[in-house]
Amino acid sequence: MDLKAMCSLPWCIIGDFNDLLSQEDKKGQHPHPNWLSMGFTEVITECNLQDVKLEGYPFTWIKSRGTTRVVEERLDRALVTPNWADFFPNVCLLNLLASHSDHSPLLLQTDLVVVMRHSHSFKFENNWLKEPDIDEVVSNGWGLGTDGDVVDRLKLCADGLQRWGRRKRVRFKEKIQECGEEIELLQMYQDPPNSNRYKELIEQHATLLIQEEAFWKQRAKMHWLKEGDLNTNFFHMSAKIRGKARRVEKLLNDDNNEVSSQHELCDVAHKYFEALFRSEHSENNSVLDLIEPKITLEDNIELLKPITKEELRLALFQMHLDKSPGLDGFNVAFFQRFWSLCGDEIFEATKCWMDRGFIPSSLNKTNICLVPKCDSLKSMKDMRPISLCNVLYKMLSKLLANILKRCMSKCVSEEQSAFLEGRSIHDNALVAIEAIHAMKRKTKGWRGDLALKIDISKAYDRVD
Repeated sequence: MDLKAMCSLPWCIIGDFNDLLSQEDKKGQHPHPNWLSMGFTEVITECNLQDVKLEGYPFTWIKSRGTTRVVEERLDRALVTPNWADFFPNVCLLNLLASHSDHSPLLLQTDLVVVMRHSHSFKFENNWLKEPDIDEVVSNGWGLGTDGDVVDRLKLCADGLQRWGRRKRVRFKEKIQECGEEIELLQMYQDPPNSNRYKELIEQHATLLIQEEAFWKQRAKMHWLKEGDLNTNFFHMSAKIRGKARRVEKLLNDDNNEVSSQHELCDVAHKYFEALFRSEHSENNSVLDLIEPKITLEDNIELLKPITKEELRLALFQMHLDKSPGLDGFNVAFFQRFWSLCGDEIFEATKCWMDRGFIPSSLNKTNICLVPKCDSLKSMKDMRPISLCNVLYKMLSKLLANILKRCMSKCVSEEQSAFLEGRSIHDNALVAIEAIHAMKRKTKGWRGDLALKIDISKAYDRVD
């Protein structure tokens, strides 16, 4: 049996591979050769294997401990096939303490983690867009709310789609396999009834494959991939890896004690955000009075011009289809598909919101998603909170951002290297690298140089 055939079976291999996947797997002198890392990575990719995330200390082998020549590497790891990962979705690889050996022992745990059950809210599925009767369902739901506003109409659409979606739930792998087996049986028959059935099955099989890809692509969040040839396995694996990387199993509380139960984790998160988002009264007039106005009267007249429906449509179609939905469950793909149906009402509602200066409170509600900043999560500071806003809210924000772009270059100085189109925040890193490089090369003179690394991220995280 060849290697590819073996990798199609469910198995796991754990031990010393004597090679590294990246430079982050080594600490110490002499970087690991890139060609070796690339070769090891190519083998894992070619064999369709997954590297199980290591919990605890990131290195498993040490040499010359206690000297200035100490070297630490992660030579030991666990590689599993996608089929094996399906059997043990909550697998955990622990790095244990070693008494005498220069290698750390690894413990592979496959036990399930007890999680709190919760009710599933409505989420629009992109694979529904391939169903022939979805237009009728959305039209009926949108038409029922003629006496209400846009928010009420979306609520009626969500109720109708949720009931309709329960009947459309498909186990794609089983359904595709059944369809394929029936196609094979009908290939030998050429009579009209069987030929017509054969054509129906071919179309159904193609639709199921497209729907399965859309289902997993929506969960994989691989926005960089524009088009592909049914990358279902790639999206499926990416979605599983993404889910494991975002699972929070333990955190440090305010007393620096480690907690792992669902109730304790929720309590740590609640206290963290309660302190982070608490508004504190502050007086900034003394600073604002020193800022010279940049917007002229002509600019202000241009900014206050009434919006058009085309501007709102452009803001919607500039957003990515597979971005996560907000609290109402609708994503960008829904609004782009049914813009001809609901565009007029959304435009009129948006004009009304902008004229009166506030939006319905339900549109301002968001789900907070925690995105890890690093591989080893220890505290809430290691996670970045992302607000999942409703598409109507994001559409209005995008519209205002497009309007502000017209005069943003007047308000932001040339030294600010981010947040404007055509500028890159990586320029700051290049400047810092060049400055430190120049400091290292300085070997003459009595006057020294000093570099300060300051963390000011909290200035942007807090409400005020």
